[in-house]
Amino acid sequence: MILPGEASLYTVAILISFFLKSEGASRVAELQAKELTAMGYSVVVFTFESDIHPTDFSVKIIESCTGTSTSKLSILYRALFPFNLWKSIRLSSKLKTTNLIIVHQETLVNVAYYAKLFHGSKIIYWHHHITESRLMTLRERLYNLIISPFNWRKIKTFNFIISISEHSKDMLREEKGVESIVVYDEIEYSRFNNNNLDGTYIRKKYNIEFDDPVILFVGRITPTKNIHFLISAFRIVKMKIPNAKLIIVGRAYNKPYAESLMRNCDPGVSFAGFVADEELPSYYAACDVYATCSLVEGFNMPLVEAQACGRSVVAFDIGPHREVVKNGLIVAEGDLNGFGAALIYILTSNKGDVSL
Repeated sequence: MILPGEASLYTVAILISFFLKSEGASRVAELQAKELTAMGYSVVVFTFESDIHPTDFSVKIIESCTGTSTSKLSILYRALFPFNLWKSIRLSSKLKTTNLIIVHQETLVNVAYYAKLFHGSKIIYWHHHITESRLMTLRERLYNLIISPFNWRKIKTFNFIISISEHSKDMLREEKGVESIVVYDEIEYSRFNNNNLDGTYIRKKYNIEFDDPVILFVGRITPTKNIHFLISAFRIVKMKIPNAKLIIVGRAYNKPYAESLMRNCDPGVSFAGFVADEELPSYYAACDVYATCSLVEGFNMPLVEAQACGRSVVAFDIGPHREVVKNGLIVAEGDLNGFGAALIYILTSNKGDVSL
């Protein structure tokens, strides 16, 4: 990202609903903040909640929501925040000397809009994705029907709109009638593309033998990630490779779903819970193949991270996966036997890379 003028004269505000280590959008925003700071810009992140504590840029909590980012009251508060005119205008006044505002997610769109209207700020809206209607929850459908249209009227006035994949760009055009520029999510390649990565510690942690094949998944524990389907595919793998193991990394965003998975999963499946970014490359290094049965993605950062670590991947043919998968196999959505067969092929293949 290149901004005009002298870096030392520019201030950048990043607005994001929550700034958490476990969130894909937060990781994108954090990397943006780091890169802009390294270029000499003054960066401040405004958010309702954060567990990221940087030393090179600032994070300001707007105000505390009730409960955690996944609590019902917190979700409702953030969803209705765009209608809080007084708080939106008051917060926008804190941005009057800001040259550029980058907005992630819809929650704080009003704040950026008033900063542009009253103070002439330049605005970039970073569009992370629109969930296909067939996969929306009732809450998401209501939000998309009632609240989202008000936000998008304002977003359309912004200087630039960014989509994170061609798939997201196409969906945005179809759903909202809005054109955008594609900027793929970035990862810190220096952390993942490292010949010194060692997964031995992770294998020891989960009592996995050196020659046991390991399948890895990284992501939120929610129904749209289709983890129950991945576990079913793992059962097919076990019939051919009895000593195979599956490690599932991610925070439980839907506790009933997570508890159901843990009750019904097979021996050989380990739930790691949330894993800090610093430790994540070691999990990729410990696996033999990365797999995801996710049904909804705007980009899918773990697929890129796994491939950066030199691991082949298996994923459904959904959304942006044909854009993202370079070393691995793409399987028709819903094809359980095909997914299991793809995993078996990679795990029993002597090839370093698997061509699509």
